[in-house]
Amino acid sequence: MAGQKNIVWIVSDGAGKTALDVLKAASYQLEDPELEFRTVSDVTTEEKACQLIDRVRRESGMIVYTVVSL
Repeated sequence: MAGQKNIVWIVSDGAGKTALDVLKAASYQLEDPELEFRTVSDVTTEEKACQLIDRVRRESGMIVYTVVSL
């Protein structure tokens, strides 16, 4: 849809800076991207992940995540 931004949720157990930088660089390869990046950091529990998934379902978008700590 013209003029509507697609939301990309960047989820991380840390700050999410690396994932954001990679996604921004990749988005330059797209023709006329209408992307809105939303970073959600410190997602370290199942409860936090489930809450975020519920939010994304309400607001729409795509989730991209990085996890470093096990």
